[in-house]
Amino acid sequence: MCAQMHRELERRQPQVLPVSSHQTEIDDLEGADLILTMTASQRDTIVGWWPYIMKRAFTLPQFVEIARRLTWDDPSTAPQDVIDKAFRNRAVAGNTGDIKDPYRQGSEAARSCADTLDTLLMDLAHMLTPVSPRRAAE
Repeated sequence: MCAQMHRELERRQPQVLPVSSHQTEIDDLEGADLILTMTASQRDTIVGWWPYIMKRAFTLPQFVEIARRLTWDDPSTAPQDVIDKAFRNRAVAGNTGDIKDPYRQGSEAARSCADTLDTLLMDLAHMLTPVSPRRAAE
C-alpha cells in the first residue's frame, strides 16, 4: 500500500492493523465466497489463471452496481444467494469502470480513492448483511 493510502486508512481507521501484501495464489481464492478487485484487468487476470472462480469474481464497482438492482424485499436472502444472483445478472452492470489506483498520484488521488472505497464498501456491507425480520407490533 502506498504511503498516501496508508495515511488515508489510518485517518479513517485509527486502529488499523499492520498491512502487508503478497502475490495472489489459488489458496487465497479457493475458500473465498466472493472475490472483489479494483479493476476489470485484475479480475480478468485472476479468472484467466483460475477460470472456475469466475462465478465469484467481480470488480467491486461491478458487484455493488449489480447488487443495487436486485430485489431486497425478502428478509431471508442470504449473502450467498446475493452472490449467485449477481453472477446471473452480471450483464446488468454494463461498464461500471474501475477504481483508479492512486499509486504515485499524490494525496488528493489517495483521498478520492479512499472516498470511493468507503462508499462502495459501506454499500457492500449493507447488501450482504442478512435482513432481520421485523417483529410484529405488540
